[in-house]
Amino acid sequence: MAKVKVPRRTRMVRWLIVLFSATLLLSGVFLGGVYFYGRHTPIIPTEKFDLVFKTLSKKYYDQTFRGYNWKAVGQTFRAKVPKEDPNDTALTDILNNQLFPLLETSHLEYVPAWLAKPSQQSGQVRLGIILPELREMAGLILIDAKPPTKAVLLHVESGSFLDKQGIRPGLPIDIDVSAASELTSSVTHRVSITYNASMPDGTARKLNTEVPVGSPDAPLPYTDKAKQQIIVSRLDDASIDALQNLFNDPSVAHYTVAYLPCGLTTSIALPGKPSSVINVVKDSPADQAGIEPGSSIVALKTGLLALNKAHVSLEALLPSGIKKTLDTTYEGDLQSVSKPFSEERSALMDGPVLILRFNQFNDDNARWLDRQLRQHQPSAIVLDLRYNSGGGQVAMQKILAEFLPSGTPIATLKNATEQTRLLVPPGAQPLESRLVVLIGPASSSAAEVTASVLKHYSRAKLVGLPTAGDVMSASSLTFRDGSILQIPVATVLDPSGVNLERVGVTPDIIQQNTLADIRRGRDAPLECAKSLLAGTTCP
Repeated sequence: MAKVKVPRRTRMVRWLIVLFSATLLLSGVFLGGVYFYGRHTPIIPTEKFDLVFKTLSKKYYDQTFRGYNWKAVGQTFRAKVPKEDPNDTALTDILNNQLFPLLETSHLEYVPAWLAKPSQQSGQVRLGIILPELREMAGLILIDAKPPTKAVLLHVESGSFLDKQGIRPGLPIDIDVSAASELTSSVTHRVSITYNASMPDGTARKLNTEVPVGSPDAPLPYTDKAKQQIIVSRLDDASIDALQNLFNDPSVAHYTVAYLPCGLTTSIALPGKPSSVINVVKDSPADQAGIEPGSSIVALKTGLLALNKAHVSLEALLPSGIKKTLDTTYEGDLQSVSKPFSEERSALMDGPVLILRFNQFNDDNARWLDRQLRQHQPSAIVLDLRYNSGGGQVAMQKILAEFLPSGTPIATLKNATEQTRLLVPPGAQPLESRLVVLIGPASSSAAEVTASVLKHYSRAKLVGLPTAGDVMSASSLTFRDGSILQIPVATVLDPSGVNLERVGVTPDIIQQNTLADIRRGRDAPLECAKSLLAGTTCP
């Protein structure tokens, strides 16, 4: 056979192709090795703290950081981070239980790699990722405790006592109004003001002054809806009692307080909330102990005896004020946080009523809900959001498009520099079916915005209990070891301009299952919803 001579130019092209292919292969191997090494190489604790703090400092929605000297705060807490920290145990405590609480906001959480779920590892902007802090324990379904928030000084009147002391707005402040002392005139009250200076070590200035009680003809604290303020024009016992009652009113939780006698304006200091029981599993140890939904947990001790075997001892204060105790060993996890709830969804036709329950706002659930509505074409719908912890903004917009015309304002997202309006997207033909939405203390973020929007436009009646008040637009960042930082990047204002954070959504009809309902297999809020859709009153 004659030997075929390959032209030199062709040989050179072949060699170049081989060389290029080998280079690509080696580059792929190298980059893959770098990625594998990066994903499996621990980040030293101080480096991880620096990454978290830098990200938070750059992306946090409120760049005033509640008035704290944020750089000094970072230096203080960084000094607490140990050199070695298996599973990020110490770092997680420093961030979640010490640093982040200074900002008193929801949607701010660090999740170590060993706890992070693949579904959380997304940079998508959301209205709820890790919330709510929900757990099931010995048949109790609990919402974890919420700490109190302090008031923040917003305004100081020029020439006032605080102004002369050099006190300026921006930082947390405690105000204690006491009765007139024996050494003062009966027309004055002693006001003790503890001003938290911009030092992360907790140092504070305590100032005392005496201010006039005010004219007896001056009104008690009253609300100015136009300014969204509570006005305090005099400081006597009756005024302080009235002010305390207003502080417990969730409808004014987003207002500010103008203390006219003191010459200052503050945000409202909100009380903390203990862990509360939102449901009880029938025939469980909690049921047998007689613990009612709506109870507060006043004492709790837990322990893991073995794998999937736990012991819990607690004291619960029933809504009636009676105390009940529970001490049991049971098969189960101590913290089934969100897992059985977030992944559940169901659709049921009950006569003419389609009952839809889904516990996360995501694209899959948005498509599922659309299929259910188009398949059944119901004349009446119950949307059960009692265990819905929120989710993606886009999914929320798609779901609201099922019930509201395109272009309808949903919310305003407000960060440190700008505002963005969320609208119902075009493309869908909204249903005209009658609608009732079920909500409760576990409803948070996108679920709260959805309920608020449907209520605002009189598109649905809301039944159940007030929602969690955990409403922020958040984004998440996944570090190379798989750990996650969730950051609130914007506040969320409802269509009327109200910030729902720490306020939540109040239903049109308050309804909750009792323990007697649970034992009878009755769902009172759902029955109420079906009665409303049938044109009758709740049973």
